[in-house]
Amino acid sequence: MVKKRFPKRINVNDISNACSYTYIQVKAKRFLDVGYMEYTKDDFFHQPGENLTTGELSLLTSGCEQIADDRGLTIENPFEGLGIKGFYSLMRMFHFRSIQQEANFTDDDFIIDKITFQHRVTGEMQQIVLFNKVIKKRNEVQNNH
Repeated sequence: MVKKRFPKRINVNDISNACSYTYIQVKAKRFLDVGYMEYTKDDFFHQPGENLTTGELSLLTSGCEQIADDRGLTIENPFEGLGIKGFYSLMRMFHFRSIQQEANFTDDDFIIDKITFQHRVTGEMQQIVLFNKVIKKRNEVQNNH
């Protein structure tokens, strides 16, 4: 009789993160390919909306480009330049909501947020942990030095 060998340990969270990130990458690519108006028309929840400001469009485009470059999955390679509002808008566009947030303070002039998101429809079945680099406000930086 031949014994079956199984992997030592499979981390279900890693698999979930990878599947969710692939889902987000597909949606980000579509956003970049067709533009926000067409994307909004085809989206079930009509995200991100048809009345975006130039600034909002710029942040969403930057976020989608960063997703195409595999950013955000690790603390060493976080999303950058989106701020808090832009990052949450990006994830809302993909139908994700924040369920947990943890700030990682650094000695530098920024914070890296570790945020767990959950898909609004599939819930616990589709979660992802992402990292977003946020510049500290000027008065926070001065108070810390």
